[in-house]
Amino acid sequence: MMKPNNPHKTDVLQYLFKSAKQIKTLVANMLSLAEWQKNQTVDVFKNYQTIKVLIGEVDSVLDNASMIESAERGRALNAGLDVIQTSDTNHFVSLEQADAVRSAVLGLQE
Repeated sequence: MMKPNNPHKTDVLQYLFKSAKQIKTLVANMLSLAEWQKNQTVDVFKNYQTIKVLIGEVDSVLDNASMIESAERGRALNAGLDVIQTSDTNHFVSLEQADAVRSAVLGLQE
């Protein structure tokens, strides 16, 4: 499992691939994400008043440099976009540091 790890993350992720229905849903979601990425530009960032982009310190799933570059391009289009780079986190920031998400949502960025 991707580190850092904690009991909550282990508990949630251990059930990710447990049934055919969940795997079918996961595949459908991945295909949907790929299609969305092909059809969207950073202009999508213009559609929201406030955007919080949390990026893990490292990411075993997505490319950090690409995420940061995309978020920065979005920030150039929307002053309401905050790029928040977390520390000691991987792909699942919300499972690894729930407080980082709460802080971002509540505007308590350090």
